[in-house]
Order: sequence, then structure tokens, then C-alpha cells
Amino acid sequence: MSAERKASRHAQEFRWHQVNLQLPETEAALRDLTTLSEAVDQLLIEAVIRAHDEGMSSASIAEALGFTKRVVAERPSPEILSPSPARPSGRRGIHFEPMT
Repeated sequence: MSAERKASRHAQEFRWHQVNLQLPETEAALRDLTTLSEAVDQLLIEAVIRAHDEGMSSASIAEALGFTKRVVAERPSPEILSPSPARPSGRRGIHFEPMT
């Protein structure tokens, strides 16, 4: 096998491994995002209860929640949507303990 064909074959194998090894990392990231979303929901509930207990009006609470929804609805930056392919492999991210 020529050196050129060998290099091409290795490049194809590398691309295959790169794509297939990212799937578990993506699934783990989605689980982390779900956990984060649940934690944020719980914090919002606690914040609303506390604000109400401290005498904040329902209108003020609704306005604050509307601001939160607008921030959440903003589209992420292109860097977040398309991370650099040169990023080293391996699992990383934010890990949360379950709330009790």
C-alpha cells in the first residue's frame, strides 16, 4: 500500500473515530443540560416563593420572570453552537449533585 493511500486510510479512520467518540460526550452533555435545567427551575420556584414571602407584588414577580424568559430565549453565540474541532477529546462539563 502506498504511503498516500495509507495516510488517506488513517485520516478516514481518525474522522470515523472522532465522530463516533463524540456521541457519548454529546449524550452526557445533554444529561448535564437536563440536570441544569431542572436545577434552574427549582431555583426559580424558590426565588418566586421567597419574593412573595418578602412582599414583592405579583406584577413585579411576573416582570422579573419575563426578563428571565427573554434571556433564556436568546440564541447562543456561534462559538457555543459550533465548538472548534481542534478541541481535545474527553468528557468535560458542569456536573451537579441531585437536589435533595
